[in-house]
Formats: sequence, C-alpha cells, structure tokens
Amino acid sequence: MTTDLIKRDTVSQLIENYEAAVADITHAYKLLHAAKNRLNASFGLGQRIHSFDVLPHGYHHGATLSDDSLAQVMVQIKLDAWRVLMERLELRKLLSIARREELNKQLSDGKGLPDITFENVWGMFESAVSNVDRYMEEAVLEVFEFLRPPSSQYKTNSEFEIGKRVVLKWYVEANYSKSGFNVRYSYDSRVTALDNAFLRLDGKGVVSTYNGPTQDAIKLAGSDGLCETDYFKLRCCLNGNLHLEFKRPDLVQRLNAIAGGARLRKYSAPYK
Repeated sequence: MTTDLIKRDTVSQLIENYEAAVADITHAYKLLHAAKNRLNASFGLGQRIHSFDVLPHGYHHGATLSDDSLAQVMVQIKLDAWRVLMERLELRKLLSIARREELNKQLSDGKGLPDITFENVWGMFESAVSNVDRYMEEAVLEVFEFLRPPSSQYKTNSEFEIGKRVVLKWYVEANYSKSGFNVRYSYDSRVTALDNAFLRLDGKGVVSTYNGPTQDAIKLAGSDGLCETDYFKLRCCLNGNLHLEFKRPDLVQRLNAIAGGARLRKYSAPYK
C-alpha cells in the first residue's frame, strides 16, 4: 500500500536523523569533558574552585557535567523519540484498551523499550498490523464490558446485553471556551475502542483518523453537545455524561451475541 511505503520511508528517515543526532551529542559531550579536564588541569583547583563547570549554572536543576551526564541525556532522548514514533505511526488506534494502556505505561517509564533501530521500530508496527484482528476481538469484549448495565448482586439477563441507549459517566468535558466538548483524556482509549468495535462488527476495519469518528464528532459539536456518527447519536452534557443511542441495532445484537455470550459462559457456574 502507498501509505505503508510512505510510513516506511518516514520511519527510515526519522531513525537516520536520530542516529546522526546521537552521534553528534556523543561527540559534543566528549568535547565538553575534554574542555573541563583541560581547564581543571591547567588552572589547578583550590578552595574556591573544586571543578570548572562547562555548562550554564543551574543546568538540569543544579546538576553539573558528570561522568553519567551523557547516559542520562540519552535515556530521555530515546524515550522522547519512541513517543514521537508511536504518534507518527498511529499505533494506538490499532490496539485494544488494555494493550493501549500497556503501551502508554511503557512510554511513560521507558521500561522494556528496545533500542531505536529500523528493525525494532518497523517490526513493532508490522506486529501490530498482523495482529490487528486479535486486538479488535479483544476490543469488542472490552467495549461490551463498559457499555453493559452495571452488575448487581442479582444475576439477571440485563447484565449480559446492551440496550438501545447507554449513558457513559464522566466521558466528556466542556472545552476551554465553553462552546463545545471534548472527550476526557482518561477515556479517549475507550472511545476509540468503541469505534473500532463497531467497525469490526460491520466488517469495515479500524478507525481511519487518529482519534476516530466519535471523538472527531464530539470536538465539532456545538454548545448543545449534539452530534452523531454512522453508528451513534450522541449528546454531551455539562455534568460530564455522554448519552449514546445506537443507530445500528443489528450490530448491537451481534455485540450482545458475541461478547454477552462469552461473559455468560465465563461467569455462569454449572448446575449441581
């Protein structure tokens, strides 16, 4: 596909620039250490000067150039580069909610992130693409769990199916100018998964925009909070609730059959 070729070329160029920048930064730190050592050796150190500082005073919260300064800088640069690469590849929209949260955690603390090479970056993207069917199946089950009526102490049929409308609490908030609404950051992965689940049920792949049609529609809604997509009629409220009405009852029925049946099998104990 053309987009795949563009992405591949883009990733290749980004990594080439990253590697060149790393080489420049490494060389620059070698020069800084050499300059510092030369000043210390030629001027000598006394009671007032324990070591010449070749970086501006107060750099990095008072830290001075040390033996591990380069390592510290490279850890942060590597983490920032991975964050940008994941954004450019739009990897999150291919993932289920749980996998997206796992990726976000990894991009937050940096644990387990491999070195930035073309093989590692493109391999991660190709792995996500090749497993997208499994991720979307996971998303269907996740979406059912947050759309279904809340569970109670009584095991009723309503726990295992979704009706015509649902209310999603705290999913939206008024924008800065109070002229419209946005999806709350903590729920954006769920809203993207909602779009992906219904696209999956309709046999139409995954979302084509970064956030998906529901978030796009909400951002374009006016102060009345009314908007819709191919699958949902939406009403955003000032109390943070998102009222959602399904336009495709056939897809809701399919969702109930797939996910509701799976949940029923999971939680129903055999009769003894």
